[in-house]
Amino acid sequence: MAVRPDVRARVVRGGSDGRLGDNQPKLLVGGDLWVNVRTRGEKQPTPQGYNDGKLEVELLDSRGQPIKGFTREDCTPVRGDHQEVQVKWKGGDVAPEGGRQARFYLKRVFLYGFEFRGLKGDPADQRAAVDQIELRPYEWGGPYVEHRVKYACRHDDGLCAEVRVPWFEPGERLILRTSEIVGHGEAYFYDDHFPTQEQNGRGRGYEHIAFQWNTDKVPEELSADCEVPGQGRFALQLKTGEDFIDVELTFRNDSDRALPWFGWYFCPVAFEAPSLLNRGLDRTYIFDGERLVSLAETVNPSETMFPVAGERGSSEFIPPLHASNPRSAVEAQSPLVIVENQRRTHAMGIAFERAHSIFSSVGNGCYHADPFFGHDLKSGEERTIRGRLYLAKGSAADVLERFNKDFPPEK
Repeated sequence: MAVRPDVRARVVRGGSDGRLGDNQPKLLVGGDLWVNVRTRGEKQPTPQGYNDGKLEVELLDSRGQPIKGFTREDCTPVRGDHQEVQVKWKGGDVAPEGGRQARFYLKRVFLYGFEFRGLKGDPADQRAAVDQIELRPYEWGGPYVEHRVKYACRHDDGLCAEVRVPWFEPGERLILRTSEIVGHGEAYFYDDHFPTQEQNGRGRGYEHIAFQWNTDKVPEELSADCEVPGQGRFALQLKTGEDFIDVELTFRNDSDRALPWFGWYFCPVAFEAPSLLNRGLDRTYIFDGERLVSLAETVNPSETMFPVAGERGSSEFIPPLHASNPRSAVEAQSPLVIVENQRRTHAMGIAFERAHSIFSSVGNGCYHADPFFGHDLKSGEERTIRGRLYLAKGSAADVLERFNKDFPPEK
């Protein structure tokens, strides 16, 4: 059995019960796990001493949680010297639906290699990594959908997109909810939630229109031009680059009165990209004017709003939907939130020319630096704001440097 490139052979000595780590995320459905392994006795490497050492494995779901029937406690310990031996659990001999990762626990073990055989996942999800950024319409389905239906609600996927990049693991995708909520101080233009949000406020009387992407230039580009009768128009364009996606959002006020403000919730969701997902928020950063600050450094960072200050911000304005959320004393000086991947070899950043606030929802795996169109939009007025989704090699500091070059301050 060949030594796998995504795991390092390692010995845990001294009779300790150690954890080697997790393999890189991929769909494991229907796969059976085989290992090349040798365990050791406490004092002597003799057959009589093999029972002291052992290898145990547990299977994890897309949220990194052990799967019932396939936990460490459910695993039959592997002992002895085996060039090829199958790992088995009380729940069965093959990985179940929802299996995404294997976590290895070693006690006095040489692990030389492992592999999953007979994987039966969707071929589209098991395909090799893409050669360049691919942008396609998102279809309602998969682990993120299961999570949202169980804990929240359904969504209209018509203006959602999926992104695959060369450095993602096979099967991973980033979901873009490009138009989660689009609206002004009095009403929604668009809400992708079912049922709608703020039903006693801006969502009262909302009538949903199911918009769809123009897919003529897939996988390089997606666009949509959305008319809302009696209110106006909103349009969006996503266009891929070498290691980024350019975003352009446009709003037009067709009402007969000025609007006090206009907001747009646009978020990348890493729920199905475990190598990028950061529930601890220790790899998620904002720039406070002096340094990059991880959201984990703050108190109760999940769902906490980080206002964007200065000319790139909104003078402490936050739309009603999240106005009651905790507000951090730390202010972002750049309208940019950055997440480094687990290996810290690449980073994702979402930024706009101007944003009102930054936040992350740990449960949903989403990251916001939501664009702000400003105040006092006159009747007939149209405004456009540009943004960029970075999907680049390098660190958070590298993405911040690129943002400063791509979006220099106005003079």
